[in-house]
Amino acid sequence: MHTRRDVLPFPYQQRTVRYLGLGRIDPRTLVFFAIALGVIGLAGWLYLQQASLAASYAHQIGELVRQQERLQQEILVLRADVAYLGSIGRTEAIANQLGYSLPDASDPSRYLSVVVEPTLASAAASVRGGEDEISSVALSEGVGLRPKGFVGRLIDQVREWTELPVDEGEFE
Repeated sequence: MHTRRDVLPFPYQQRTVRYLGLGRIDPRTLVFFAIALGVIGLAGWLYLQQASLAASYAHQIGELVRQQERLQQEILVLRADVAYLGSIGRTEAIANQLGYSLPDASDPSRYLSVVVEPTLASAAASVRGGEDEISSVALSEGVGLRPKGFVGRLIDQVREWTELPVDEGEFE
């Protein structure tokens, strides 16, 4: 007799289907491995792409560093040339070759003399307390103390325009 324990509530039947060759592989597993292989391939390609880009940048940086060192050496050579060409000893040697010599300090004919004539503005600046007299004299003569800069140039230009002769035929 059958007891309740002998009979299962949900009968289970085992599959008896057999697959031959590739048929044993589940299609979902095959798709999963294909996608995983594609992702791994793309990751490898991206890594190689970035590595080659980094290598090319490293090469360019190396070239620029070598060029910088070469230019710094050239700058040092040019500075040495400038120092040699501008040295006092070399200048004196070339001057002696060309027949030039330094003037004697006791020779008055070789002195450089600069003559400075005072102007009305410098006289006004040198006199203390007499600014009113100088400005009144200057204004009575029509000279006036001229402002500096843009305003002074503007006043000079207006004076120049007013002193130009006018041709009466231009306005007819």
